[in-house]
Amino acid sequence: MKIITIIIFIILSSNLYGQYNNTISLTFLPQDNGIGLRYDRYFDNFGIYYSGSYGNYSGYDIDKQYYEIRDHIKIASGITINADQAYLLAGITYHNYGLMILTDNINKKAFKPFSFEMGISVHMGRIMAGFRMDIFKWEGCYEIGINF
Repeated sequence: MKIITIIIFIILSSNLYGQYNNTISLTFLPQDNGIGLRYDRYFDNFGIYYSGSYGNYSGYDIDKQYYEIRDHIKIASGITINADQAYLLAGITYHNYGLMILTDNINKKAFKPFSFEMGISVHMGRIMAGFRMDIFKWEGCYEIGINF
């Protein structure tokens, strides 16, 4: 516990004055109860990001038939563009699905492996809050992170 406290202190106390060039964030995907991490690296007016997450879907379709998708892995990479205190994001996502128990009412086209996402992140000092949306799958994720 002491080591974790020291690491957090070093991250929070480094670069007290000036531009933060990196962000690490915790990601939450409510659709599949997924969690993950995102890393951003910023340059002058743009940056790049990488993200990975893991979750499991389950629910009922419109005819109240049960469906389940286990071991959903999502990997994303893209660019960020600086817009003052906010960054606009656009990237490519790769989805890998494990066991899939689907009904006939679920559109199978929604489970193609590659997709596109857009989002925004807002920076308030050392804290970053963000939202990304996979626009083809209509799957969103929320993020909160630390700038360092």
